[in-house]
Amino acid sequence: KIRYEERLEYIIESDQTISDMMIPCFITQPLVENSIRHGLKNNVLGIKLVIKAFKNGDQVIIEVSNNGVLEEKWSYGVGLKNILDRLENSYADNFRFSLEEDKGCVIARLSIIIKNEKVNSPYNR
Repeated sequence: KIRYEERLEYIIESDQTISDMMIPCFITQPLVENSIRHGLKNNVLGIKLVIKAFKNGDQVIIEVSNNGVLEEKWSYGVGLKNILDRLENSYADNFRFSLEEDKGCVIARLSIIIKNEKVNSPYNR
């Protein structure tokens, strides 16, 4: 926010029901960085960044979105590959990642199936 001033507006919404769940720390950082970098690249006026974390059944959903258009030829860069590797090491096949455009917003979505919320984990909340 300091760097981009009025070109960046952000909202963080977190459901209190997930506050005790263990997920890998800094898992959203590359998603936020990508959202800002790619969102501002094509929008000189600025972007609105929305970060949401909530529970849906046995899943924790983390969404990072910004107003804009999904690049036609996007690819998995180092940041996204690192996220997916970390999630695979922690949750095996119990997660999903998607990147899509919907109603003028680009949405990166992580869905993590949490079977046991009290599992010992090297990660922070």
